[in-house]
Amino acid sequence: MNLFAKNELSSLSSLFMHISSSRKIEDRCRIIAEQYFYPLYEYIYERIEDSSTILYLLLRYTFRTEWFHKNRLFTLYESDTKRGEDNLTLDLQEYLHNHGMDYPFSTPHSSSGRSDLVALLETNDPMVLDVKLFNLDKGYDKAYIRKGLVQAYRYALDYGKPTGYLLIYNLDKRNLSFEMNENSHVKTVKMGNKEIYIIVVNLFTDGKSASEIKKPLPYIIEDKYLLNFQEEE
Repeated sequence: MNLFAKNELSSLSSLFMHISSSRKIEDRCRIIAEQYFYPLYEYIYERIEDSSTILYLLLRYTFRTEWFHKNRLFTLYESDTKRGEDNLTLDLQEYLHNHGMDYPFSTPHSSSGRSDLVALLETNDPMVLDVKLFNLDKGYDKAYIRKGLVQAYRYALDYGKPTGYLLIYNLDKRNLSFEMNENSHVKTVKMGNKEIYIIVVNLFTDGKSASEIKKPLPYIIEDKYLLNFQEEE
């Protein structure tokens, strides 16, 4: 090991000891997230919040879930996969309620069916949201994601709203990703005069430590596939 590498390791070790006296890597990572990453996310989300409180809450939910509740929710899904989507949606509903959304539970019928979450329809920042899973082993593949996108679009049409949301729980070891929009932190898809936001919550875990985890293979869904749907979908 060269001198530069030794100095870098020494600096990192000193930083970890300064942050926490605990020798557990989980404790140190948690404190680093709270002291360094969380303020950065707050800065980004505050900029997003200026245009959409709903988007801000959904992205904050993603951050909170991936950092602090991934193991719990992945175990919850695995314990009852038949009701997995409903159980995960309930977690999202509880989070939104705890953050000031009084009724994130209404799923009334529209001409296109029943959306997963509808709220704040009378405001300038409504939420019309569909929840989908991504899990190749269970058959929740890109076709299922596209189905969710179409449903979110149709719900936005039914309620006469300019935007819709598709929240995807990634329960697969593959890294789900999309073609990103230029100068945007969030994936959006334009469908007619509607804009659909796509938010991915990564829940997959196999219990391995960060040093043991290999970089997951990407599973990229291109825009040309997302927008190539038949009306009966």
